[in-house]
Amino acid sequence: MFHERLTSLREVVPGAQAVCLAASDGIAVEMTASDSVDVEVLAAEMVAMAQGIASEQRALGIGMTDRLEVATELYSVILQRLREDYYLLLVVDADVPVGRARFELRRAAPAFEEDLV
Repeated sequence: MFHERLTSLREVVPGAQAVCLAASDGIAVEMTASDSVDVEVLAAEMVAMAQGIASEQRALGIGMTDRLEVATELYSVILQRLREDYYLLLVVDADVPVGRARFELRRAAPAFEEDLV
């Protein structure tokens, strides 16, 4: 079920290289990726960053991070929080505008959240 959803998301986002459903411990639950992206390691690192930021935000009382984006020379990486327990990670080529990727990620999130209940 998750693999099909991830594959569909990857197909509709131009330049998508990887899509991953990750748990809050950074472990990839399911993924689809090109060979050029080590999505398991990337998911673990991005979730760790989000968790670190979340602890600071709790201390400041400004709410939880819903989305974290990192742009590198090769890729734009978007981490979308589904619930406190899960995240969706999307990796797109750096030369692709990320607006569509963000939109499709937000649009897909409710279906993943429903399946995770």
